[in-house]
Amino acid sequence: MTRFIQFTVPASRIPPDALFSPDDTALVFDDPERPVGLIEGLLFEPRNSRPPEFERAMLGLARLHDSPEADRAWRAVRTGGVTGVRLEVGDIRTPDGQLVRGRALHRVVLIALDDAPNLQMRVTQTWEHEAASCS
Repeated sequence: MTRFIQFTVPASRIPPDALFSPDDTALVFDDPERPVGLIEGLLFEPRNSRPPEFERAMLGLARLHDSPEADRAWRAVRTGGVTGVRLEVGDIRTPDGQLVRGRALHRVVLIALDDAPNLQMRVTQTWEHEAASCS
């Protein structure tokens, strides 16, 4: 069973030219050295999908690993104890050695909503999906 977490982040919280790698942008919970999943994608929500007084958001999708740490994170989110997110954006070196400052999304951290930098930085949906078998 594959587990997914969808989250939103105000677009102003992510640099407009942010660098993001779906192969190694981690989702972490209580230990930054032990990722509980990977960020599968980030995209802008459709224009005019919110009332004008609300800022446009980005939608994120994370796929959880099959591990005890991911199980704990899943339970914390599903029971409502952990429903906020925080982004860790920093520097990165390009393959040719150039230093790019403040544009790389390194990880997304699951936290209590009260600790989120903005109340719109939150988990919005969770689900499980059984992979189809190939025969």
